[in-house]
Amino acid sequence: MMKATAKLPGTHISTGLSSARIDLVCRTSSLSGLRAAVSNGADWIGIEYGGAHLRNRSVETSLANSAINKAIRLAHDENCKIALCIAATSDPATWAGLRMVIDHAVSSGIDAIELSDHALMLYCAIHYPRLSIHYAAPVMPSPDAINLLKAQFGIRRIALPRILSLEQVKQLAHGTAVELEVYGFGNDCALIDGRRTATINLHYQSTGPAAENKCTTDRHAVLYRSDEAPCAGIEDAANDSAYHSGHSLPSGALGLLPSLVAMGLRAIRIDTCHASATETGTITKIWREALHCCHDRTDQYSIKPSWLRDLDRLGKYTASH
Repeated sequence: MMKATAKLPGTHISTGLSSARIDLVCRTSSLSGLRAAVSNGADWIGIEYGGAHLRNRSVETSLANSAINKAIRLAHDENCKIALCIAATSDPATWAGLRMVIDHAVSSGIDAIELSDHALMLYCAIHYPRLSIHYAAPVMPSPDAINLLKAQFGIRRIALPRILSLEQVKQLAHGTAVELEVYGFGNDCALIDGRRTATINLHYQSTGPAAENKCTTDRHAVLYRSDEAPCAGIEDAANDSAYHSGHSLPSGALGLLPSLVAMGLRAIRIDTCHASATETGTITKIWREALHCCHDRTDQYSIKPSWLRDLDRLGKYTASH
């Protein structure tokens, strides 16, 4: 599958209609998933590193470094960029080990490090001033907060929280030059299209054995307009010929791509950490095709029924109504 070819500098984002193409970022937890994503058109791969196991476990650190090396090589062989996503840590005892992981990743050619810990961002800014630092925002930040992070640490991209509204994205796009990345598809993700953003209406389907446990993470968010009640309708999928009132479809933010393109969004992330390699390949291929269609003819873009059918066949990404 052909990838988007436009690769623009990482410090600019438009406040209006933009010709910049949106990067497709695939977050995966396995090398087989990475292969499937790069083979089906991902521009970026996000690989996660927890870091909680580092203390006094140098053997596990070496194994992790080996996996990082292989992931970087696999991605770069397919002309795909790769970011190491390091989970937030409040334990200073892990920082030394995490700094070693960062040092190794940078020396191995990692394209970016995604962090939410300010101490680690400061470490990267001081020791690797040319490194692309991505900030994983735990909560929705203000434009001023983003601009301060850029001034302090030189961050180039901010990965926004899993649940937010189009209006919030629009406000950030007009208030900062830092690249914005949103979740478009995955577990517990919602991009809300509507004016009222105080209440986010999500409908979940339980798929695991702990279906009665309200806190189970094996649930999948379904996107609704913020002025609709759960089960009353689905997202406002612009010019969507596959719209079925009263049913929720596993399309993620596919129907909102024209709005995101108009805002100058720089990247959209699909989270496939809990998907198999086959599922990862299918999801990535659909999003790659959707982005091409939206970039080429934004005014005529619509969700293809074949995309919904393929997503529906994945089973665990199917939402009930």
